Amino acid sequence: GCEDAQTSADAFDRHRKEAGGAMTTAFIDAYRAHPAGSTYPEILNSISEQLRRKNFAQRPQLTTSQRFDVRRRIFSLVEGIEPNGNAQ
Repeated sequence: GCEDAQTSADAFDRHRKEAGGAMTTAFIDAYRAHPAGSTYPEILNSISEQLRRKNFAQRPQLTTSQRFDVRRRIFSLVEGIEPNGNAQ
């Protein structure tokens, strides 16, 4: 993933020993480093650090259709999923 003015980059995934997307690889590394109890900013900062350390210019960003306090919500791939509360 990247912004419109950026180019997605490939990286070597040391865990699977194959090439993959730089952002995806950084996300997996960040998630493994922070398996439980991390906030969204902690995960995003870890992804940024992974990319910066490997000299990638991509920057992670969070986009959501539902409002929540990003500093307090614990990051999870399965918990805390909320139904759409937006007006139709």
